[in-house]
Amino acid sequence: MLIGSSFGFSKSFVTAPGEGAKGGDVESRKQDKRHRELRWRLTMNRTSSERETERMRPAISLLIVMVGVGCWAADGVADRATISARFEPPQAKRGELVTWIMRIELRNGFHTYPTRQTSNHPEVDALVSSLRKPRYGELVPVGEIIDPEATPVRHEGHDILWVEGIGEWRMTFVVHPKATPGKKQFRFRGNLPVCDDKSCLNGEPPVTELTILDDTVPIAEEHRAAVEAFPLEDPSKAKPPPSG
Repeated sequence: MLIGSSFGFSKSFVTAPGEGAKGGDVESRKQDKRHRELRWRLTMNRTSSERETERMRPAISLLIVMVGVGCWAADGVADRATISARFEPPQAKRGELVTWIMRIELRNGFHTYPTRQTSNHPEVDALVSSLRKPRYGELVPVGEIIDPEATPVRHEGHDILWVEGIGEWRMTFVVHPKATPGKKQFRFRGNLPVCDDKSCLNGEPPVTELTILDDTVPIAEEHRAAVEAFPLEDPSKAKPPPSG
């Protein structure tokens, strides 16, 4: 089985450019810190009477993650949610469009976030899941990331979008015209906080298999410029031209 190079960190496993396993752990810890700080600010940015009202309405306290508890990678995510991913179609020719679909099935009492909030409040807008598009490789990203349906939850005068139950994120790609044929595995970098009223644990996009067929079709005109500008290999590792 061949290993895809959509993020090009190495030929043996696909990660974001310049990131290995430690890089992903550092990113999770950074997001953990951001989430803790944001939840602290949202809670403390209130008058004393508002905080007293909050204590009198415990049900509302369930609407966001409690202060001081962040988000990090942990095996316990499997107890909270099932995360899977697939390509549609599972086989594609060079030049064809494929859609990567990541699905989360959350247990009762747990939620996650879309990749964008809509409150226009900077602290709320930072409470998101993250997915990173590749910057080089055999899959060329086109279009925007499509979020699952989210439910607005009112808290502290702001609507915070939650994903509950089942949700799917989608990213669309063109198979690079210079991609090599074969069965490939791709991993896209990202962080998916899976939260209840007390804590968050960090989930990650799973490795996803795609078979690239040994055939080529014309690239759709609307994607041609993006494909032509997209490098197959890591530009930072390109050999400099020989000196005159």
